[in-house]
Amino acid sequence: MVLRDVTVVDPSREGSTRHDIVVGVDGRVTQLAAPGRGVADRSFDASGLVAFPGLIDCHVHLCFDPTRRPEEWMGDTADDELAEMVSEHGHATLAAGVTTVRDLGSRGDVVRRYAVDVETGAVIGPRVIASGPVVTVPNGHCFFVGDEVRGGDRLVQVVAQHVSAGDSWVKIMVTGGALTSTSDPEVLQFHQREVTLVVQLARAAGLATAAHVLTSQGAEIAINAGVDTLEHGVGATPDQLRRMREGGQALVPVLTPSALLLRDDPHGTGQHVVRLRAIVDRLRSTVREAVASGVEILVGTDAGCPSVPHGRGVLEEIKLLEGLGLPRRAALVAATSGAAAGIGLPGEGRVAVGSRADLLLLDGDPMLNLDALAAPVAVLVRGRTVRAHDG
Repeated sequence: MVLRDVTVVDPSREGSTRHDIVVGVDGRVTQLAAPGRGVADRSFDASGLVAFPGLIDCHVHLCFDPTRRPEEWMGDTADDELAEMVSEHGHATLAAGVTTVRDLGSRGDVVRRYAVDVETGAVIGPRVIASGPVVTVPNGHCFFVGDEVRGGDRLVQVVAQHVSAGDSWVKIMVTGGALTSTSDPEVLQFHQREVTLVVQLARAAGLATAAHVLTSQGAEIAINAGVDTLEHGVGATPDQLRRMREGGQALVPVLTPSALLLRDDPHGTGQHVVRLRAIVDRLRSTVREAVASGVEILVGTDAGCPSVPHGRGVLEEIKLLEGLGLPRRAALVAATSGAAAGIGLPGEGRVAVGSRADLLLLDGDPMLNLDALAAPVAVLVRGRTVRAHDG
C-alpha cells in the first residue's frame, strides 16, 4: 500500500517533507519515495494531508470506566462484561489517534488477553503493552486491580506471576493514591528493601518497572531502587530529578486527571476531588522542575480514571506539558518516539523506514497547531486504515 504525495511531519526531526509512503505486507514502512515514485498494489491519494506518527499513551487503564470510580463497581463486574468494556475502550482510544498504550493496572488477565488479540489481528485496537495487576498492599491503592501483598516471599511470587503471564512491565504502588478511599496518598506502602527487591527480580527476568509515587520520600525510594519510570512523581526534588536524568529514568507526570476532574467539578467535596486538589499544585511544580532538569518526560493520561476519556486525554496532556514549559516539539516527542523508547519500543513512534506504519493522516501540522491532532482524517495501524473522520 502507498500513501501518495503526503506531507510527512515527525517531531523527532526538523521540518517537513513530501513523500509517497510505501507500506509492506508486514505493516512496516518500506520506503519514503519521491511523490509519484512509490510502487504498491494499492494506493491512497493523501495530497494535502499530513502524515504524523500515531500517538502513544504511556499510562492507561483500559478496564476503567471514566464515568465511574472503579472501586465502586469493579468487584461486581463479571470478566466477560469487563472484557467487552476493554474492547470498547480500545476502539475509542484508536479513534482518537492513539495507536499504542501501556496499560498500568488491570484486573486479572482481561487486558493481557485483549493485548494478544490485538497483536494477532483477532480484534482491531491499539497495540497494548500490558503490566497486569499492580503490586499493592491489602486495601492499598488500586487494590481492585491489584495483587495485595505483604512481605518479601509474596513479592517474589507476584513478580514470578508477571513473568509467567508474559508481561513486559511490573507496576508497584510505592505510595497510596487519591483514587482509592482506603489509601492515603501521603503514606508509604512499600519501603526501600521491598521496592528494590521487585526491581531486581523484574530486571533479572527481563521486565521493566514503573512506580506510582506521590511524595518525595516515595520518589527517593523508587529512584534508589532503579525503577524505569516514575508515575506522577509528585514532590520529586531537583536533586532527585537530576539523578533520574543521570540514571536514564523517565517521568510520566500524568497531569490530565486532576486538570479534567477539577475543570468538571471545581467545587467538589468528594474525597477523590479534595485529594487531587491538594496534589495538583505540587504536581505542576514537579513538572516545571523536571523540564528545567532535562529529565526524560513521557506522555501518560491515566485514561479511564474519573473524567479522563480513553484516547482523547493525550492531546490535553501535550497541551498541559507545553503550558508548564516543555517545548512543543519535545512534548510531541514525549507522545511519539520518546514514549515508544521509554516503554521498550525503540525505533517506533516515527514516520521512518523500518517503523510500524502506525500513522495519523491530519488536516494540519501539529507543530503549528496542536488541535490538528483533535480529529484525524484517518488512523492507520500497521498500514491498515481503521478509522476515517467524517466531519
